[in-house]
Amino acid sequence: MSSGRRVRKVKERRREGEVSEGWVEVHEMKVEKLQSLVPGGEELQHLGQLLVHATDYIFYLRKQVCVLEAILKLNQP
Repeated sequence: MSSGRRVRKVKERRREGEVSEGWVEVHEMKVEKLQSLVPGGEELQHLGQLLVHATDYIFYLRKQVCVLEAILKLNQP
């Protein structure tokens, strides 16, 4: 299911009273926060794409930490 269809489904469920307005607002705020943290995230419109980019970015950051830790070990007396 595409992100656009998912959003429409949530909006339909909200109209029917199955999903609270507060839940949708919290969800949207979390997505916007994630978009601001991931480089290029603001351009990504689909949640699936955003999550893939976020996991790639986390992987990259973890590798960067490993490299920095290795450099630190080399410089210790």
